[in-house]
Amino acid sequence: MVKTLAPIEFIVTVKNSEDFGGFNFKIFETIEDDYVKVNPIFAAMFFCSTEYMKKALRYEIYDLDITKDL
Repeated sequence: MVKTLAPIEFIVTVKNSEDFGGFNFKIFETIEDDYVKVNPIFAAMFFCSTEYMKKALRYEIYDLDITKDL
C-alpha cells in the first residue's frame, strides 16, 4: 500500500497568486524497507481538526528579548 500511495503529490495553490505561489507535498517523507515516515504537513491537513489548524496557522513566534519584560 505504501508503494501505491508514494507517488501521490498534493499541490496547494492560492486564489491570488501574486502574493504567494503555493506549495506541494507528498504523503511520505521517507520510505525504506522497514521504516516509513509520514509527512507532517499531510498529517496536519488531513487528520488534525479545523480548530487546531486555525490556531496553528495563527501562532506567532516572539523574540525572547522582547517578551521577557511582559
